[in-house]
Amino acid sequence: MLANLSRRVAASLSAGIDVRKVWQDEVGRATPRFRPAIAGISRSIDGGQTLAQAIDREDSPFPPLFCQLVALGDATGRLSDILLRLSEQYEHQLRMKRAFLASITWPVIQLVAALSIVGLMIWIMGAIASMTGNEPIDVLGVGLVGTTGLLIYMAFIAVMVGLGYGLFKLLTSDRIASGPLQQVLLKIPVVGQCVESILLSRFAWALGLSLEAGMDVRRALPFAFRGTGSGVFIRHLESATAYVNRGQTVEEALASTAQFPLDFLSVVSVGETTGRLAESLLHEADQQQQRAQSLLETVAKIAGFVIWGLIAVLIASIVIRVIMQVYIKPMRDVMDML
Repeated sequence: MLANLSRRVAASLSAGIDVRKVWQDEVGRATPRFRPAIAGISRSIDGGQTLAQAIDREDSPFPPLFCQLVALGDATGRLSDILLRLSEQYEHQLRMKRAFLASITWPVIQLVAALSIVGLMIWIMGAIASMTGNEPIDVLGVGLVGTTGLLIYMAFIAVMVGLGYGLFKLLTSDRIASGPLQQVLLKIPVVGQCVESILLSRFAWALGLSLEAGMDVRRALPFAFRGTGSGVFIRHLESATAYVNRGQTVEEALASTAQFPLDFLSVVSVGETTGRLAESLLHEADQQQQRAQSLLETVAKIAGFVIWGLIAVLIASIVIRVIMQVYIKPMRDVMDML
């Protein structure tokens, strides 16, 4: 939504269309989630307010960085350029998300199918045992058979899915002040490198775009930290800003956090020395995005192999259990009788 909105408004403003007409047209194109906010912006602009006043609302569904940059672009006359940059960033994030989902969809479907088959077998084995009067075959070896076993199995799967989703939201939340779980995530091989590249890309992009738009570095730095959406980075906001307020360089401020790698700090140092910090950061953001995309593809492949491995182990264990109970156990019983 934000990618399309940013690109459409940028194109309309570049073509010289009146800003009131632009936002009036956007009301009809908006999704239900954003339509009330865009309608409010349109009414505010029609009433004589600036775009900055119209978009900076407490109930705004737009990210804070989006609101601040749009307001800054409106004040500096560079709104169309900033919106175009925003659209490119949001489109890239959307492409990365779609690429990852496309890579992981088929393995997840296979896992869901395998788990469903196991549940069906639990129920069928119980039904067969009740009809024949024989001892039911426990396909998992944990005592789950029949309808009761199926319900317990389904409840367990639901709990595991819920815990997994909750852990994912916790790891990606910026509400954790110290971000201890996010620190653990960053230490996982490949996964941690991918997450770090994504966060560094967001930071470089937010800071570079803010500086390019004319924002003072003391104001831009907090937006950059918040723009990462990560508690691990946001916890350094005050200390890094204090360094800059005391007259130290951005490179020194970031180095004091011990959160940024040396190659990233080198880019910042060169950018400050040459007076092209914004350009250096935006270029670094592109590099980090490419690195993150490559690592994300690797993570998706690894996740696919892990899921296939789990399926193979699950099927093998079920086959072994069935063979043990259908063939080997009766043979042992016969041998014991002899």
